[in-house]
Order: sequence, then C-alpha cells, then structure tokens
Amino acid sequence: MPDNKNIDIAPETVQKRLQHIAKQIGNRPAGTEQEQQAAQYMASQMDKYGLSVETVNFPAIAWDYDHAELQVSIGDKWRQSACQPLAHSPSTPPDGIEAPVVSLGTGTECELRGKDLEGKIGFIFGTGGDEPGTLKRLCDSGLVALLFVDDRLPMPWCVQMGLAAGWIDLLTIPAASVAYTEGWEIAKMREPMARLNLQTRTWEAESQNVIGSFRAQDESLPPLVLTCHHDSVSLGEGAEDNGSGMAVILAVAEALGQGRPPRPIKMISCGWEENLSEGSRQYVASDLDRAAKTAMVINIDSVGCWMGHNIVHVVGDDSLKQWTEDKLDEADFCAEVIKKVSPYSDMFPFNLVGTPSVWFYRCNLGETRYYHHSAEDTLDKISFEVLADTANAVAHFVWHVGGAKELPFERTIPEDQRQEIVRYRDRLLNSICDWQTTALMRPEDASISDAQDNSDEENGHEHESSDDREAPDQSAP
Repeated sequence: MPDNKNIDIAPETVQKRLQHIAKQIGNRPAGTEQEQQAAQYMASQMDKYGLSVETVNFPAIAWDYDHAELQVSIGDKWRQSACQPLAHSPSTPPDGIEAPVVSLGTGTECELRGKDLEGKIGFIFGTGGDEPGTLKRLCDSGLVALLFVDDRLPMPWCVQMGLAAGWIDLLTIPAASVAYTEGWEIAKMREPMARLNLQTRTWEAESQNVIGSFRAQDESLPPLVLTCHHDSVSLGEGAEDNGSGMAVILAVAEALGQGRPPRPIKMISCGWEENLSEGSRQYVASDLDRAAKTAMVINIDSVGCWMGHNIVHVVGDDSLKQWTEDKLDEADFCAEVIKKVSPYSDMFPFNLVGTPSVWFYRCNLGETRYYHHSAEDTLDKISFEVLADTANAVAHFVWHVGGAKELPFERTIPEDQRQEIVRYRDRLLNSICDWQTTALMRPEDASISDAQDNSDEENGHEHESSDDREAPDQSAP
C-alpha cells in the first residue's frame, strides 16, 4: 500500500463515480437490470484498481408497479392523494378497491381491539412495527388494504417503504404509503372513504454480491472487510442511499493502489440491502466460518449530504471505540462516535457471528435524512467535499488495520451488545425461519407465534427468544 501520508482523495475523484451511478444508471431496485448494471460497474472498477473480483449471485424477489392511485373523500368530495406502493405489495383488483378508512394508530393489538375491520382500509401511523406478527395480524384481520405514513419523515412527498426479505410473503393485501402531510389531512377526516388502485408485479430474480480482494502478504490473517450496497429503492436516483457509499469504496480502492497489504482486505458491494441487508446476510450465511474469522467490518452507507451530522456507529469493545475516535482525530474527520447496534445496514449480518464493526453514516433529520427513500434522493443533495472527507477517513482506517499484523483493539463484542444483536435476530429473522438459510427467507407459520404478536411496549419487557439459541460466537480469531 502507499504511504499513508500520500493518500489524498479529491472531491473530483468521488464526483465522477457518483455522477455515473446516479445519472447513467439511476435507481437500482434489487433483481432489476439496473441493479445488475450497478454490480457490473463496481466489478469493473475494482478490477481496474488491481483487486481480484468475484460476483456471486443469490435469489431475490424483484418487484415493479404500473399504476398507483389513491382518492379519499367525505361524502361526494373526492381528494386526489399521491401514494406509493409498498415494495412487493400485491395488486388491487383491476378496478381498484373502494372502502371505508379506519384509523388504527400504530397498528398494535391494543389499537385493533374491538374495531370492526372487515372490508375496510387500515390507516397506520408509522411503519407497522418490527415484528412480523404485527404485519400478519393486520393482513389476517379482515382489512382489504393498508395505508402507511412514515412517522420519521414529515414531508409533502411519498416515501418508499418496504419489508425485510423474509416478510414479503406475509404481505397478503395491497398496501401503500402516503406523504406525512397528506396523512395528516386524512387523519382529520371523519369516516372517510378511499379508492385505492395498485397494479404491481413481483417475480423471483437474482441479486448479486461483488467481492473485490487485495492480494495480501499474509493470507492467513483475519481479513478486513469493507461493505456498501449497490441497490436502491425505486424512487429517486439512489445518490445518497447508497451511491455515496459505492463512490467512497471505489475511491478508497483506487487510493490504496495495487500494492500488497500485510492483511487481506475485501471490499464487498452488496445487493438487495433495501430489504434488511439480504445480500450481506447471504454472504455471511454462505460460509459462516469465513464470516466469523473477519477481523472487523467497515460499513459505508449514506454519507454525503450537504448539511448534516457525521456519526460512526461502533459494535465492539471500548478499545475499538477509543481507537476509532483516535483515527478520526488523526484524519481531521469530525464525527460523533457512539456504541450502537443497528440491524438496518450491511454490517449487521457480520455482527451475528461475532464480528465487530464501524458504520460511517450521516444524517440531517433526527437519525435519518429528510429525503430518505424518496424521489428527492438525487445527486444535487450530495456535497463532493463531504464525500471526499469521508473517503479519506475510511482510507485512513483501512491503512491502519490492513497494514497491521496485530489488531490495535480487542476483537470482541460486549455482552450488552451481544444480547441486543440476539433480540434483533430473533425478531426480524429467526421469527420467520433460520437466518442461516442461503435460500429465500420464507415464513414458517409455526414460528410466527402469538407470543411475538405483542410489542415490547405492550408486554412491558423486551422480547427474548424462547428457544435455546446462543448468542453470536465470540471464539473466532
């Protein structure tokens, strides 16, 4: 690798890549030709910079839609309301559905209790919770369709909402999202009627992981893995989420040159991330021992907005948090470093097998961005100077881990984070089927039990697995 002092990634370096991703390819839903183009682009660029490249296909469920229309009324006054089908939603009948709208709060069992739902359209504030039992309960309740409002994004435009890959089969009635401001107007109506027409298509397809590897001096050392994802939602250009991460990884690959680092370094551009990091899960599940022997993961996802706040999430020992803070300071990169487990990006499947991680992230509205998963995720939202600063900080991390035969931190995950990982695993993955499957995640009805139908708030305690599964293995080197 080049001397660390000679690594200086310029804004123009990330700009040219992101312009190609956002403008030449555009949005890249999983299983589509556009996602495949993005994967091919990542593979060709990695190959250009001297990495050994492998593309691994895995099963995916693709979707698209031809028509989405919503009208809401009180009496004879119909209001046209923009809507966006939930990813993988079934279609309505060709002529649509006309039915009364019933407000169901956040969709908990308590809020459904005692309501006549038969033949009505359910109106949900929020994303429906993080347990599949909630979605199953809504779809089995007699409702004919669902309308959701993303409570994180109080904006006048629609947001693309989706499900964990394993939950797709549970969505058995048509479902769409409406803008927050439009949802507010609907909520004010007394006994409104709605006409919903969704014409969608869902089919089995393939996504892909692109794996680029530097040739190391000592291939026996646990590898450093960098992750990003090349798919996007069906709205916008996917510039921030996650064209920004793609551009950073490619800039780092170029900056490191074609030398041989002491430690193996892998760069993985994951497919089908937008449905709970399915591509990363497939990579981990396909070889658990390989994944468990990873030294650490550096994940780059959504890092380029003009105005915002840099955050680095750490899953690992206090020594990793301190080392992260020290390296960011050396790189003159200002960020809040917090120890936090999140199942919503590509490092999480590695956390499942005990691999520590850091996630570079940037937000400008709470813990997200105001244009998240919308048509507003376009190239003009990105500061190439911010993106270059992030790329230089990531390159600094890679140089110090990839260039060291001994890790400068303890490769462990503390008990409190391990237990949080287990809880997320059991709610989001094992409640459907064994998370280690390399096939499509398909619901096993017996696993979606009544015990998981109630949220933590309703039960007054956090959900614990009722089986004998153990926490992620910490014994790997």
